[in-house]
Amino acid sequence: MYAPMTAAAREDRTGLAGGRVRLENVQIWKEHKDVNISLDLNLDALVLRRGRGLVLAPMFVGGGDTLRLGTVEILDRQRFIYYQRSGKTASANPAKVILRKNGSAQNEHLGYTFPYESWMNGGSFIIERGDCGCDQAMISAEFPEEETVSESLALVAEPKEYLLAYVRPEAEAVKNREESGSARLNFVVGRSEIRSDFASNASELEKIRKTIDLVRDDADVTLTGVQLHGYASPDGRYASNAALAQKRTEALERYLMDYYRSQDTGLFTAASTAEDWEGVREYVAASTYPHAEKILEIIDGGLTPDEKDRAIAEGWPDFYKNTLLKEVYPALRRTDYRVSYSVRSFDLEEARRIIKERPGYLSLNEMFLVADSYEVGSGQFSDVFDIAARLYPDSPVAALNAACAALDRGDLAGAEKFLRSAGDSPQARNARGVLAARRLDFEAAGEYFTAAATLSQARENLAILAHNREIYENL
Repeated sequence: MYAPMTAAAREDRTGLAGGRVRLENVQIWKEHKDVNISLDLNLDALVLRRGRGLVLAPMFVGGGDTLRLGTVEILDRQRFIYYQRSGKTASANPAKVILRKNGSAQNEHLGYTFPYESWMNGGSFIIERGDCGCDQAMISAEFPEEETVSESLALVAEPKEYLLAYVRPEAEAVKNREESGSARLNFVVGRSEIRSDFASNASELEKIRKTIDLVRDDADVTLTGVQLHGYASPDGRYASNAALAQKRTEALERYLMDYYRSQDTGLFTAASTAEDWEGVREYVAASTYPHAEKILEIIDGGLTPDEKDRAIAEGWPDFYKNTLLKEVYPALRRTDYRVSYSVRSFDLEEARRIIKERPGYLSLNEMFLVADSYEVGSGQFSDVFDIAARLYPDSPVAALNAACAALDRGDLAGAEKFLRSAGDSPQARNARGVLAARRLDFEAAGEYFTAAATLSQARENLAILAHNREIYENL
């Protein structure tokens, strides 16, 4: 919010209609993109003759232009009853009609809000008046026409908006994507044949096929590879585990090639790791087992895999038997799979649809073009950059654009979060300067803008900063 551009309220106001109406608590301020006016009409001293009324014509004038704010009619009882019955007033479509009860204390509040325009700087709030009788004629004998009330409350200079520098990402020559997962197939002890009817193999195999089918059945993508990597657990001899891991992974590769009747020997690839000691280490390091540090020393030491397994089993037999063999090692026997594919390019209309359905199919460049098709600061504009930052968490450009979008919608906390991952480019420094300036940290903002001075927006922001700083320091 901009600081209110309000002149100090005066307790006494120039009399209207011979002092019969007083203006009190007049305030004018700018908030966001609107100008607001608030005042009270003190009618304590106003006495209206029978069948008479007073017409007030509020307006805002300045810069050779005038904005009329709608008339206000103050009517005596007889004339107010006539108005209620007929709907007729002295002015066309008054903004407010007030019943005056002569001889009583009476305050009426008026409030106006209208869009700010540059000509309003230094403008004044004015009320012109006249009175009316039953014949709708304006009477000037008692209330001279030339008398007006003028409250000149100058708006201070408007703070200028800082400039942001979005970055259009480079287009991807080929949009390579992948889907991945892990399957825990069961085998007969010592065997490597794939049996779909054994234990939970049917559901595990279906999980792999569903991932592949998701790609094969999509006309927007082209399947480029299925990579399999099998792991065995450290129990047993290393040589046996190495052979078993390789054979079981190759068996899964043959099963998938047969299932899809694939003749492309390069489409499916298989690799294996004899014993997943990295998985063992990860579990032990995260555990609260009192001897975890000593076990980690063995895992990280120079022993052979068979020696490591034997040393742990002999040194901590209960932990080995009840935890590693029963809980840890079974989970390490698995096959990780990765389905790779390429995605075609999309035009703008297609991309606007795809971002709602499968946003991962779009490149950062395509997402930028989608965002650019919406109004800056709109919800759709911001949503696109938020999606881009979420799908590309390692991209400084995605984080920068999301930070700029947050600044455009006034979300300073969100901008700060995204800027942590936005890198140190001139555009990122400029955005950090805008964030600091919005928080009225003028010193930090100046440093950021100066550090990004190779950027035209940053150079302009230095001038804007000086302008805005003078405004706030003079409030």
